[in-house]
Amino acid sequence: MDQIIDQLKAVNFATFTIDTSNHKNFKIVLILIRHFDPKLGVHIKVLEFTNLKGETSDKFPFYKIEALIKHKLSHKIVAFTGDNCNTNFGGAARKGT
Repeated sequence: MDQIIDQLKAVNFATFTIDTSNHKNFKIVLILIRHFDPKLGVHIKVLEFTNLKGETSDKFPFYKIEALIKHKLSHKIVAFTGDNCNTNFGGAARKGT
């Protein structure tokens, strides 16, 4: 993990991809960071892979922000991607269209 964080220090722009999976009592959360290296092309790295206990649509957005801050990436993210699951975007009460 330290090697990935060191590589991301040199990155100016990246995308943040997240997906979740329910399996019995587990809420598995996967965070991927994708960036482009002019010499080597596109890189996709696993930033976090965890069981988010007690995950709700209210808690999930804060987890994403905390992960970006923890890894010092919030100023480098130019896009966020996720599937169309309500919990990824704040549930049914979310603002906007």
